[in-house]
Amino acid sequence: MANGTSRFYIPALGGIYETLAPLAEFLLRAGLGLILLIHGLQKFFGVVGGAGMEPFIGLLEKFSYPLPSLLGYFLAALETFGGILLIIGLWTRPVALLMVIFMIFGIHYTASTGGHWFVWFQGGMEFAALIGLVSFYILINGAGPWSADKRQAKEF
Repeated sequence: MANGTSRFYIPALGGIYETLAPLAEFLLRAGLGLILLIHGLQKFFGVVGGAGMEPFIGLLEKFSYPLPSLLGYFLAALETFGGILLIIGLWTRPVALLMVIFMIFGIHYTASTGGHWFVWFQGGMEFAALIGLVSFYILINGAGPWSADKRQAKEF
């Protein structure tokens, strides 16, 4: 601080926070990417407890989304390849923007299927809300210093 005082109750923690901030940004981004990658693989291949593309496309048809097959494959690709891009920190803002939009629809889906607001085992929307908020953070703040985006001449 300008007057030599710390804004922390324990001033020594300020340096620790500053040192660990890039790690925290990386873990948040890579953790989101890993979650999305697994969800995409569940949709594409039915692995890790996933049901595969047919039920997902059927769900999109049920809610009258246009071109449900095309949309289903797009969203599965967004999660799979977007997850990989987030993990390595490349094109993170465009991926994050698409995920924010996707999660707005995810929250809407939860609300329109009789799910409860914050009860995960009864179809709550907290998971979609968390993914959307983390994506929004990445959209605004970028990938952080430990990313492929920071090694590029320009970033989104």
